[in-house]
Amino acid sequence: LTGGIVDVGALLQCFEGMHNGVADDSILDKYCEVQRRMWHDIINPVSTANIRRLHLQDPDKALEDDEILQLVRKSETDLDLSRELQSAGNELVYDYTQYYRPAPKAGSAVLAKL
Repeated sequence: LTGGIVDVGALLQCFEGMHNGVADDSILDKYCEVQRRMWHDIINPVSTANIRRLHLQDPDKALEDDEILQLVRKSETDLDLSRELQSAGNELVYDYTQYYRPAPKAGSAVLAKL
């Protein structure tokens, strides 16, 4: 789920750039490269660990045994830890606008024909 939400937001930036004439379809190659790397390095390992966390431990002892769940519980009263955990998702955000080129100036196509 997390990966899909991240993919849609990133793809929207790429399509918006193409629609506004500040990016061509090569931005989609960059999108594929970056999103694949994020999936491989971040999303898949975290998702796999979460699935294992759900299925491979005794639910009655999960909070006692699982360090991640303990961190989440601690974050209920530790504001700094809560902020740190919440900001971890920022690793999945990538700014595709850095590949935009300057927007064409109004009327530049007419001037180019003269």
